Amino acid sequence: MRASPILTALASVLLAAAPPASAGDAAEAVAPASVRAVRLAGPLGRRHRANVDYLLHLCHTEGEAMVNAFRERGVRKQDRGWDGEYAGKWLDAAALTAANLRDAELTDRAHFMANALIEAQADDGYMGIEGPAKRGKAAWDVWNHWYAITGWLTHYETFGDAASLAAAKRAGRWLIKHYGPIDADHRRFFRGAWGGGCNVDVAGQLVRLYRHTGDDAFRAFAASAIAQYPPIQTMRETRRPPLTHAYVLSAYLGGVVELALSGGGHGDELPWVEAVWQRMRDEHLYPTGSLGLGERLREPPPAEEPDAKMQETCATVEWLLLSYRLYRATGHARYMHEIERTVYNALLAAQSADGMSWMYYTPLRYEKRWFSGPTRCCYWSGPRGIARLPMLVYATDADGVRVDLLETSTATLAVDGREVEIRQASDYPAAGRTTITLTPPEPMRLALKVRIPRHATQPTLTVNGKPADGPVKPGAYVNPVREWQAGDRVTIAFDMPARVVPMGENVCLARGPQFLAADARDNPDLDLAAVAVPESITLRTAEPAGDRPRYAVTLLARGEPRRVLLTPYADAGNDGARFTAVFGRGP
Repeated sequence: MRASPILTALASVLLAAAPPASAGDAAEAVAPASVRAVRLAGPLGRRHRANVDYLLHLCHTEGEAMVNAFRERGVRKQDRGWDGEYAGKWLDAAALTAANLRDAELTDRAHFMANALIEAQADDGYMGIEGPAKRGKAAWDVWNHWYAITGWLTHYETFGDAASLAAAKRAGRWLIKHYGPIDADHRRFFRGAWGGGCNVDVAGQLVRLYRHTGDDAFRAFAASAIAQYPPIQTMRETRRPPLTHAYVLSAYLGGVVELALSGGGHGDELPWVEAVWQRMRDEHLYPTGSLGLGERLREPPPAEEPDAKMQETCATVEWLLLSYRLYRATGHARYMHEIERTVYNALLAAQSADGMSWMYYTPLRYEKRWFSGPTRCCYWSGPRGIARLPMLVYATDADGVRVDLLETSTATLAVDGREVEIRQASDYPAAGRTTITLTPPEPMRLALKVRIPRHATQPTLTVNGKPADGPVKPGAYVNPVREWQAGDRVTIAFDMPARVVPMGENVCLARGPQFLAADARDNPDLDLAAVAVPESITLRTAEPAGDRPRYAVTLLARGEPRRVLLTPYADAGNDGARFTAVFGRGP
């Protein structure tokens, strides 16, 4: 019999009793909404629900192969040294998605996968895919442990399965035994792939193990890896990201944030990570919210080529996770602004509209080539990002409730020990309007912090139809504090004019959070390579194509004015259509 989630949560709190805080500690400014607390019903909800079919498809077609990587370790021929990552990634995404949508079949499959991995774990806790001679030596051995631990911990958190926590703990203890201690004279731990960065990526999950078990050996090992890793030592001094693998870099920076939030005097790590994040955002991020060319950072600014190997989906998801960790740590709106940009553009563009295909790289033009291997990492990374969409919409802090994404949704959030129901009816991102209805169990005084998108113009806020006091500023939280009664309504409204965003020698077009593209399905006789943006543009809403919004605009085609239909970049390029989200600069 599985433990109830409530009892498990209580046990987790008791087990993870941390030592008294020190002067160097940092605390979470924001508490994320539980994955079970929020239900999506808008455009993001459609993409989220599509994740169920895809995850079930992966389980039916790849499930045996995922587990056999461990069952037949040392005997089975590896396709790649990181074959062992797939099962943990799948379990992480499946557990979250099943718990949120209460999907019985996906829940059963998640339990099956967690238990199959437990059965495949070696008696000494080893959870890689290598035979005895290579254990503790192969370039991807720690990496494979990282994802097994990730999947088990998510399964434990969502379903209260103590066996998954125990398996994760055994795997963590194996890592400590075979790679510790990490000090200036013993750096075998850093001989993994990508200059050792792939091994350092495990740090965040070891801190997570510490939180659930109270065993400080896990946090101490993670802290040693972070303290001794040369690129991290350099970043502390320079506040600049190294030109390395974008996915790996975001992951170990996320581990540093987890360490900073875990107590033990590591809070002084946060400022330099924030500075590096800002550099990545300012110098390396594509307008659509991802980073990397050929998987790695290059000299800024970010380069773009037709059909280029850019915006690896793994990097997109790990950038999203890093940004959300920093949001939890600080509560700063700038992190949610970037999360919104990444979600509505790079993440959704990498997923097909029906959820059944994924991109490895997602170009800004001319053709989407849905990922088919042989490297399959993004098959499993993309669903991890989609699985977290419900958790990005709402949060709580010391003052009350935060509304971070303006998506049609419902939630039940714990505030001062009481459950507050919140309902959002939104036209966003098609239009700048949402109405939020708050239902506390009894009249409650609290803050309702709503993030006004930074691209909004002329925003207004009303409470029960009356203008609220105080400024409503784009890019900040509006913060009405009052005694809320059941059924009180807050309406946010704003304009979203078209924006021209530089992209190297060219430009991109955006409206609200979405970047726009010209799709050949809407413009069959348009030469996509010959379109330029004039000095002044006006977008007009056009007839949608199914669920796909469209906008009409006058652009220049070979120098002549031409009516062009645009659609969100995330929806462009499906059905084999050619598209472009990059345009020339007109005279």
